[in-house]
Amino acid sequence: MSTPTTLSDAPPAPEFSRQEKVFTLVGTLLGLLLAALDQTIVATAGPQIQKVLNIDTSLYTWITTAYLVASTVMVPIYGKLSDLYGRKAVLLFGVITFLAGSFLCGAAGEPFFGSLFGGGAGQLIAFRALQGFGSAALFTTAFAVISDLFSPAERGRYSGLFGAVFGLSSVLGPLIGGFLTDHLSWRWVFYVNLPVGALALFFIITRMPALRHLYTGSEERPRIDFVGAFLLAVAVIPLLLALTLGKSQVAEGQTGFLWTSWQILAMFGTALVGTAAFLYTERRAHDPIIPLKFFKNRVFSIGSLAGFVLGMAFLGPIVFLPLFMVNVVGLSATNSGLTITPLALALVASNVISGQLVSRLGKYKPIMIGALLLLIVGFLVMAFTLTTDASQASVTFKMILVGLGLGPSIPLYTLAVQNAMDPRQTGAVTSSITFFRSLGQVVGVAILGTVFANTLSAGLDATKAKVEAELPSGARGGLTFGGGTTGGEGASSTNFDLEKLKSDARRKLEDQKRDLTLAVRDEDPAAVKRLLANDSTPKKLRDLLTKGGVAASVHASLQEQKEVVVKALRDNDPASVKKLLASDRTPKQLRDVLEAGGVAASVNAGFDRIFKSVEEAVTSGNPARLSALAQNPQLPEALRQNLAGLPARTISTSQGRQAVLSQIRGNLDVARESAVRNARQVAVQNALSGIDKVEETTVEQVKASIVREASDSITAAEPKVFRALEDLGAGVKTAFTDSVTRVFRVGIFIVVLGFLVTLLLPQLPLRKRGQGGPPALE
Repeated sequence: MSTPTTLSDAPPAPEFSRQEKVFTLVGTLLGLLLAALDQTIVATAGPQIQKVLNIDTSLYTWITTAYLVASTVMVPIYGKLSDLYGRKAVLLFGVITFLAGSFLCGAAGEPFFGSLFGGGAGQLIAFRALQGFGSAALFTTAFAVISDLFSPAERGRYSGLFGAVFGLSSVLGPLIGGFLTDHLSWRWVFYVNLPVGALALFFIITRMPALRHLYTGSEERPRIDFVGAFLLAVAVIPLLLALTLGKSQVAEGQTGFLWTSWQILAMFGTALVGTAAFLYTERRAHDPIIPLKFFKNRVFSIGSLAGFVLGMAFLGPIVFLPLFMVNVVGLSATNSGLTITPLALALVASNVISGQLVSRLGKYKPIMIGALLLLIVGFLVMAFTLTTDASQASVTFKMILVGLGLGPSIPLYTLAVQNAMDPRQTGAVTSSITFFRSLGQVVGVAILGTVFANTLSAGLDATKAKVEAELPSGARGGLTFGGGTTGGEGASSTNFDLEKLKSDARRKLEDQKRDLTLAVRDEDPAAVKRLLANDSTPKKLRDLLTKGGVAASVHASLQEQKEVVVKALRDNDPASVKKLLASDRTPKQLRDVLEAGGVAASVNAGFDRIFKSVEEAVTSGNPARLSALAQNPQLPEALRQNLAGLPARTISTSQGRQAVLSQIRGNLDVARESAVRNARQVAVQNALSGIDKVEETTVEQVKASIVREASDSITAAEPKVFRALEDLGAGVKTAFTDSVTRVFRVGIFIVVLGFLVTLLLPQLPLRKRGQGGPPALE
């Protein structure tokens, strides 16, 4: 075990020239800007990247997850390496690795990569992990560099600059990302890092001192703890993945698992085993990655715990307030990240001011306490005064309050811990507190995200049920809220736009009317397919279209009618006769025949009238009357010929008249049967011909009637649909407001816990350069 150098016996720190400090700060800040910008600039181009590379929804969140996991797990390792090999070497390695990852990310999906990593999506995810691998060095080295250049007493004046970089990136990132995506290509959100990185490399290589600790002959040089680094990865990677992918609800096509699923439980179990193995190894390691003796220092242990707790609350406003501003206040979703600009600017201002105050007062704890009290007030105001009718101005004031309270949470705790620890281990110390703060942020996003998602889901479900009950039955089932949740249920990507919903509803109603006309009147196959695929199409119309349309339906109906007519006229079927008489569409002439007893009855009645007239003429014995009947064209031709050929004497006697009538009756009976058959045949043919003639007209009439009734029904439903959408908008605003305020209410407990932990933090005097100087730097 190497012999530590105490603050009292360590050689004094060298003095750096003003030029060295300035150029070192510039190079370090540019490197930090690269990493900070990348977190906001890439999110803006996300949808375009997904579209161009055809990234499946289930893989989309891995673009962020790969970066997050790689960067977080490497933070403690880079901190230890910077203590061993100097800040400059680690910073150079981090910048070069980050730039290589940026170039490869921009080139993902290009033909020269072929099917590497399964194509463009796999390539981008892998290269984002490489970016994260490099960015960890930028984050952890930046805060260590400032501790090397400035003593704790003067460090506060400059630590605010690093916080300002984060605030600046949150404002510029969405603007630059949107501009590059719209005017050049999504690839340039990665390529833009190259010139900035080249400038950073120039300053680091040419102007930055090595910032490497010198070891005296009596000291043993520390060694790299490879086993500890591996076990740290085993402990942290599954934990980060579980917290990122764990969800209380998993929508179809969404990346993630239920918190109680075997996948999440297995990740937590692996992380627990890895943590136990890591702690066991670190207790026996010659030079551990995170020396457990650090925790014997009260400032380090309490400061790390406070950083972890406050890290849980840090991302809440940043992640969830944009959703409130877009979905409740009604700001544009195009640059939703810009909606928290007041918070970011207030955070930067308090960051800088708190650093200046610490340098002037020589104390950090009063500033911390004051900032946390302000943060508690800010969370209380957010939790209990955000309403559905909030204006941008009112929320802006509350954001400023929260931003002022959040600002000192990063630099002052880092300063306090650095001030209390051996300067030789500044890299390990700084990376450790950064690591715990990053873990706290991931845990916080998981917890607050679950609270947000559960509250929002319950609110949206209640709103959807209420609105669907108000909608016409044909319009139900189509309500969607879009979006989903990001990893760890951190933030729903839902952007609810009521006006767009109304516009879409209006367009869909017009499209439905047009499709209705095309499908019913013109029998357009594409329109028929769209109506059949539309859940709001009425069942009656759906059945009609399924059976082939109006023409087929009318034809089938008329075919049934023909069968009924044939049975009624030819067979005198009672059921068919009854059905025709009950129908309003039966023609009057046919109805009269049926009401008279059918074709046979009508023919028989005619023959009975003929025989009666003949009987009257024959019975009268007057030959003139027989001659008149023989000239009647309404009598059958055979009967007229028979009457014309009768001698007058045949009807002069009663016996003769009876014989004539008997003969005529027999002839009429024979003719009657033939006439009935012929009449039935003619009646059926005429009826069928009449049905055929009206089929085309009937089809057009039915089509016009269906189109008119359905269009009128859609028009009548429009006011109900738009009233329901108004209620939907109000319900969504309420759901988002309840969800965001619930997040802040839970956040209050987290901030109060951080406040209580901070009360236990010792206040140590800030060391000045040359006062018990740290180990020498070259």
